[in-house]
Amino acid sequence: MGIPGLTRTLKPYAVDTTLRGKSVVVDGPALVHRVWETVMANQTRASVILGHISYQQLVQAVIDWLDRLRACGVHVRRIYFDGYLPPRKWETRRKRLVTQSQQMQQLTTHYRATGVKAAHVDPSSSFALHHPTSDAQALPKHAFLVPAAVEALMQSPDWKSVVRVVPGEADAFCADDVRQSGGIVLTADSDLLIEDLGPEGSVVFFWDLFEKSADGREDISAQEYTPRDIEARLDLDKSGGLSRLAFELGSNKISFNQAIEHAASKMFTNPAREMAYEKFLQDHMPEEYIPSDHPVVSVLSTLDPRISEVTIQSLNIQLSESASVSAPDRTPRGPEHLSMFLPVLIEDHRRKSAWESSQTIRQLAYGLAQPPGQETHSTTIEYRTLLSELGGRRATIPAPEIMDEWCEQLVTTLDQIESHVTPPELRWLAFAVLQEIQASSSEERYPLALNALKGAVQQPNKGKRASTYSWDIIHFTAVYQASLYSLRILRQVMEARIALSLVKVSDTQQQLRRRLLGLPSIVEYPAVEDSIKLLRKFQESRCLSAICKVLGIPIDSFEIPPKQGSKADAKQHASRGNSGGKSTQARSTNPFDILDSI
Repeated sequence: MGIPGLTRTLKPYAVDTTLRGKSVVVDGPALVHRVWETVMANQTRASVILGHISYQQLVQAVIDWLDRLRACGVHVRRIYFDGYLPPRKWETRRKRLVTQSQQMQQLTTHYRATGVKAAHVDPSSSFALHHPTSDAQALPKHAFLVPAAVEALMQSPDWKSVVRVVPGEADAFCADDVRQSGGIVLTADSDLLIEDLGPEGSVVFFWDLFEKSADGREDISAQEYTPRDIEARLDLDKSGGLSRLAFELGSNKISFNQAIEHAASKMFTNPAREMAYEKFLQDHMPEEYIPSDHPVVSVLSTLDPRISEVTIQSLNIQLSESASVSAPDRTPRGPEHLSMFLPVLIEDHRRKSAWESSQTIRQLAYGLAQPPGQETHSTTIEYRTLLSELGGRRATIPAPEIMDEWCEQLVTTLDQIESHVTPPELRWLAFAVLQEIQASSSEERYPLALNALKGAVQQPNKGKRASTYSWDIIHFTAVYQASLYSLRILRQVMEARIALSLVKVSDTQQQLRRRLLGLPSIVEYPAVEDSIKLLRKFQESRCLSAICKVLGIPIDSFEIPPKQGSKADAKQHASRGNSGGKSTQARSTNPFDILDSI
C-alpha cells in the first residue's frame, strides 16, 4: 500500500550509490507493475481493450529488465511474489476490485455506440521505471499480468532458481531476507522503510534506478535509503524510529520538524492516540500466518499466486505461533471460509460475466483443493466484477463422494472434443464454445459464441486489420480467457494435491490431470485479433458441427439471427436452439453430463 509522503520526506537522507557488486532482493509484484506502466506509457484505452500489447511482450520486458540488472554486476538473490494476502487486506482488496470494475464499466459505456476502433502504439522500452502517471493508472491492467510473469520466470533457466511464491506478502519476505542476510530491497512500497531491515539493510525504489557510464562500462546507480542510518541522523533510533515518524506525519497535519519532535518525545496525549499508533503498526508490519515448515510452502512456487492462496485457505492451516493474536477472531483466512478474487477481464458489463460459463470447472477445483478427512466447505465466495463492496458470488462446492463423477464426465467431454475437433490447436477454443453454448441454452438466451463466430467471419481477411471491433467478439475473448484460466486453476490444484500427498489420487483424477497438461501458457492467451483468426479457422474447419455432435443437438438449431435482430427474435432463436437432441430433456445435476449417443 505504501505510506503517502514518507519517501518524499526522507529523500534528502538517501545516498547515491552504485549497485555493481551488491546483493539485492526484488519485490516481484511491484517490479511487474512498474514494467507494465513503462511499456504501456503511450498506449490508448482502445489499444489495451484489444490487447495490442501481448503478454509475451510484457513478460519479456520484465526478463530484459532483470537481465540488464545482472549484466551490470548486480546480484539478484531472490525475487518474491505474494502467495497469500492476510485477512487485514480484505477490505482493501474489495475496494480495489470495485475501482477496477467501475473503470471497466466506464470503458464499455464509452465505446458502446461505435465499437472499439483499432489504435496501436509501439510499446515503450526503457530500464528507467518512473513513478506511475495518472494516464497509465487510468488504463486497465492485463488481467493475468503477475501470473504471466511468474510463469515466464519459472520457465526461464536464468531466473527460475531465484523466484519464490511465498505464503504471505512479498514485501514482508523481502524485509526478512535482508534482515537476515543483508543487502538491498528493490521495491515501490514505502512500507519497507519502517520495517526491520537489520543494521545494514536498505531500500532502493525502482524509479530511483538509472544506468550510468563510468570508465567505459555501464553501471546501475541509485538513491539508497538505509533506515538505521536515517534514524540515527534524525535522533529517532531510541524513540520508535521511522515507524513513529511515519505515524506522526500521517495522522497530524504538521511539518517534518514537528513530526520529528513528536516522535522523539513520544508525544501521546491520551490512550486513544497510543491505540491509534498500535493500530498503525498492525496495519503496516508483517505477520506470519503460515508456519514456515508447513509442507505447502515448498509447493507454492509451482503455483499461480491466486491458486497458491486458495490452496492455503483450503488446508485449514492453524495459525503460526508468531502470528498476532490481538484480534479474537484472527484466522489465516478472510471473512469467508473460502474465497477467490478473480481478475477483472475486459468485458461488456451488460452481459453475463465472462466467468459464468466456466464456473463449474472452478467449483470442481475448489472441491479438489480440500483434503479429505477434515471439515469440508460447501461453498466458496467468488469476487469477480464488483460494483459494490457488498458483492461476491457464492459457488457451490461438490461433495467429496461425487467429485470423481464430475472428473470422469469432464474427461469424457474432453475426449469427445479431441475425437471430433480438428485441427488440435482449436480444441481448447472448442471447449470454451461448448461451455458458452451450454450455459446460454440453459438460460434460454442465444449463445454469444455464435454471434462472435458470425462477427469473425465478417471481419477483413488475413493480413488486414479491422477498423472497429464489436463487443460480441471482445466479450467472447474474455469468455475464452476465463475458460482457459479456470482449467488452469483446476490443473494446478490437482498438481498441488498430488505434491502434498493429501490423499491417494484416483485413476480418474490422474486421467483428468493428464488431459490438462496441454493447456496453453498465459502468454499464449488470445487477444481480440487472435480470437478473430481462431474463430474464423474454427468456422472453416466445421468445428461448430463437431460441438453440436458432442452436445447432442442438431446444427440447424443454431441458425444465426440477423445482427440487428430484436430481443424477441434472439429469444425465439434461443428457444429453437433448445429444440432437438438431449436439450429437451431434464438437465442432469452433473454439469459435465452433456454427452449424447453419436
